[in-house]
Amino acid sequence: MAYVVERKVKGYSYWYVVTSRRQGAQTRQKVLEYLGRNPSKKRLAEARKYWKVKSKRQKKR
Repeated sequence: MAYVVERKVKGYSYWYVVTSRRQGAQTRQKVLEYLGRNPSKKRLAEARKYWKVKSKRQKKR
């Protein structure tokens, strides 16, 4: 399953589409696509559709 993550480096945000995979007893993230420092909503929507990213689950209240 793929998902979109924001990583902060030296105060700047970088957006990626990543997937998790097991390597022995640990899990590793594999970057599928770099989306840039400030991707537009349209670009995020295209990446989510292409990689079939699941939407975030809502917390139960």
